[in-house]
Parts: sequence; structure tokens; C-alpha cells
Amino acid sequence: MLGDLFEIDNTLSFNADRLISGNDYDYVTRTSLNQGVFRTTGFVNKENINPAGTWSLGLLQMDFFYRKKPWYAGQFVRKITPKIKIKESAILFFSTLLNKQKPKLLSVLVRDVDNVFRSAKIQLPTQNGDIDFDFMESFIAELSAYLKVSGFDNYELSAEELDALQKFANLDNDNWGTYKVGNLFEKVVTKKLPYKAKELAKQPVDDYVLPCLTSSFQNQGLNYYAPKAGATILNNVISIPSNSDVYRHIIKQEILLSFPMHTLFVGK
Repeated sequence: MLGDLFEIDNTLSFNADRLISGNDYDYVTRTSLNQGVFRTTGFVNKENINPAGTWSLGLLQMDFFYRKKPWYAGQFVRKITPKIKIKESAILFFSTLLNKQKPKLLSVLVRDVDNVFRSAKIQLPTQNGDIDFDFMESFIAELSAYLKVSGFDNYELSAEELDALQKFANLDNDNWGTYKVGNLFEKVVTKKLPYKAKELAKQPVDDYVLPCLTSSFQNQGLNYYAPKAGATILNNVISIPSNSDVYRHIIKQEILLSFPMHTLFVGK
């Protein structure tokens, strides 16, 4: 179980207004952008420092990121500390295993995350009853070689891409107009139907043929099917889950709105 390999702890957090100039520490928040790093900072205080060699877990998207240097935390961030010595060559392997817990963690309340994490079972390669770190190292090396040969190891922008970004940044502001969002979109009022997720079908079957939008982060929120009778049916809408400040769905297909968990907008 993960609880045998890792500790999961709350972090002492503070707001970004306490940050100072410097690059000695990462300031990690619950966002999934930029590996969870909101910005870097100089020394703020000793009590709040989280050590390098740990993982952060943002409680918004439930993403695990390995921290290569000491870090401070914003709100809703957990610290994952290994109980065993993990070779540097195996960090990517364990990061992948940790992030495979994301669907499970997203399906529970935040207050239950720690217990669910500790009790999660994972499989590791072993040799003579011990964790086989040599296999992990060879596996990662083989994968890296494959990506290099396939041309997928280059994540840097090309000169043409950098030039396009620069041209975009230099566009004349006179060619842009300012609009109120309320003049472009309208909020859709939907009916609440008496369904719970466990009562819905996960695949189209019988009358349960209409994709049903929930606040899940998986598959753009479309993980269940429900009957059309009495439903609010829409398409070409933009949805914003009420439990997220960054994740949005652009839904083009015909969907059912039965859960009051989203703000939905359609163009005027």
C-alpha cells in the first residue's frame, strides 16, 4: 500500500503576498500549471519550508509533482514524503505510479484524501523480495531512448514557434476591442433531475442514451448516460465546474444537464 512507502501530510501555507524576490525556493499551489509552481521566492521563514526530494499534491486536480528543491506551499497542498530511499533514476517511475491514483482521489471528498491515499494498493517490480530499482532504471532508459529515436523528446519551442509568439505579443492594441462577457454569453438555467451518479449508466443502454455532464474532471465531465425524458438538453456550450477555478469544458455534442454543478454559457 502507498501508506507503507509514503507519508502524506498537510503543509503550512501562506498567501503569495508574503513572497519576496529570489529563486531559492518554489512556491507551490494547487494548480496543475507549471508543475504546480506559482512562482519562485527568496527565504520567507524556516517553519514553512518543505524539503526537496518530496512530492507535492494539489487538492484541486490531484496532481503529484516531484520537488527538486525546497519549497513553500499555498493552500490545499499536501506533502508526500518517501519512507524508503528512492534512487534518482526511479523518480519518474514513482511519479507515474502516484499520478495513477488521480481518478480515485478525485472521486472522494478532500477530507478523505489522506486515508484513501494511504490505503491505495500499487504494484512494483521486485527482485528477491526487494523493490527492483535496476528494472525501473532500465525501463526509463529504454523509454527515453524510444522517445529520442521517435522524435518525441524535444519539448522546446522551435524558432518559428518563438517568432509566432513574439509577433502575437507585439500586436497593436488598436486592433483589439474590449467586450463584457455578459454581452457575449448568457448563463443557462437547467433543471435538476432526481438522479445520483450511482443510478446512471456508464455506457449507453436502453433509455440511458444521453451523455450526462457532471463536475468530474475525467473525460470532460461526460462519464454517465441518462434518459432524455424531462431533461434540459443542450449542445455547443461552455461549462465551468463549480469545484474548479481553472478547468473548463467546451461541449459540442448533445448533453443532459441534471446536476447543478456547472455554470454553462452559450454565445449570444
